[in-house]
Amino acid sequence: MKTLHYGSMPLGSDIEELSFNTLKELTSFIYNTTLQQKDIVFVITFRLINDDCCKSPIFITEDSSEFISLISHSPSFYEEFVDTYFLQEYESYEDAYSVALDMREPNELCYNKNKL
Repeated sequence: MKTLHYGSMPLGSDIEELSFNTLKELTSFIYNTTLQQKDIVFVITFRLINDDCCKSPIFITEDSSEFISLISHSPSFYEEFVDTYFLQEYESYEDAYSVALDMREPNELCYNKNKL
């Protein structure tokens, strides 16, 4: 079972929690939902099984098919080790990168240690 937490535009909308039986169903949903969307920046990340999301990559892109392509190149990894995905939509890269920074705050590499 794969879970997708989907935060669509407009900002402030409820985040949907969707369940899929297979990775293929999940990626098809992402592709079909985001294919026609223009002028939206996507933040996509995932949680490794038994992890807290602080180490999983964060993808920021206008083209969600880049993420789907990544999954299709190593589906066995995503089938075996990833159970939860997060897809959020933003109106700008500024908003998307701000959210990504917030997501990384627990990480010691989030901010510069020595600012001049």
